[in-house]
Amino acid sequence: MFTVQEVLADAERACVVWTNEGQTAEGDPYRNRGLTFMHFSGSRIVSLSDYFKDTSFIKNA
Repeated sequence: MFTVQEVLADAERACVVWTNEGQTAEGDPYRNRGLTFMHFSGSRIVSLSDYFKDTSFIKNA
């Protein structure tokens, strides 16, 4: 499940704060929080970056 919690935007930029949860390929549950930052030029997205607050679903190598 992916849930948008907040959107901050102006004419050239947007920031979306979100949460998601689900299962890994092994069937283990996970929850994650983060944000996606977008930069626009006209009607196009020219850059998009995701930032994760909780990366507990990542296993140590």
